[in-house]
Amino acid sequence: MTTRGVSRSSAAAAGGLILLVALTLLRADGLSAQEWTEFRSARQAHAISESLTLEVVYGVGRLSVEPAEGDLLYDIRMKYDAELFKPVRSWSQENGRGRFTVGLTTHDDDGDWIEALRSEDVDVDPDFSFDFGELKDIEKSAGTMELKLGSRLPVDLKLSAGAAESEVELGGVPVSRLELLTAASRTELTFDHPNPVRMAELQIRAGAAEIVTEGLGNARFDHFDLKGGVGDVRLDFTGEWNGDATGTIKMGVGSLTLRLPADLGIWIRKSSVLTSFSAPGLEKVSDGYRSANWESAGNHLELEVRTAFGAIDVELVP
Repeated sequence: MTTRGVSRSSAAAAGGLILLVALTLLRADGLSAQEWTEFRSARQAHAISESLTLEVVYGVGRLSVEPAEGDLLYDIRMKYDAELFKPVRSWSQENGRGRFTVGLTTHDDDGDWIEALRSEDVDVDPDFSFDFGELKDIEKSAGTMELKLGSRLPVDLKLSAGAAESEVELGGVPVSRLELLTAASRTELTFDHPNPVRMAELQIRAGAAEIVTEGLGNARFDHFDLKGGVGDVRLDFTGEWNGDATGTIKMGVGSLTLRLPADLGIWIRKSSVLTSFSAPGLEKVSDGYRSANWESAGNHLELEVRTAFGAIDVELVP
């Protein structure tokens, strides 16, 4: 069996595998002596000249992402239980563009190693419920992954995390596209410095999740897209804006907080069922809510918000 791709027979089993592994670890009365193993994969920036596509699939544990120092394209380090997991990776390059896939794989029900998991194989069930207090126990049983990204070349980044506690800091990293997929997790996404390149899309898919963001204005995206099942979401769009953008937010059950710069032209169109909406500082118009400075603002954000049950709070900040 190869570990370079996902066979058709493996794909069906992979589709909820991350949640299955997480719940197995959390519900077990105790694990046998763990065989902790460390894995590292790093590459210098001069390996390619144009761009990098990086996909990371991490099932359960603690995930951290931050900018790298020096002349590194990426640096990935993992600590995992070798009795349960093994690392998989794939690297290819063509015409100055590199593509790297890395993650952990585990056994299926028959005891065979499932081939390298990809984000399209991870099933996010919007009806799945999860006790976030149990996340504190995950790191003890499932290990960690640390990813550092260089600032030399644009990166198309895909992060898939199952039952994980994730801290993702991408300030100053040239991210051309970001896809973040979480199942049962707590995720912090921050941009403490402006993105050196324009990001085509920032996409978040979440099942049962807590999501907190900071400085999304520094991401410099053209389009923001979030789809969530159950959870609490805080989207902070402050930062150094340098253009107009659009966004779509679709949530099932939970609370949504939007922190928006007061000098940004804002237009929110919403449709909701049994959802409270608070937006002091925005004026009601025929098809939504708009900031008074919409016509004069240098940068604009148009948001379409759809929610089922919960609360939406809009905060304008200096």
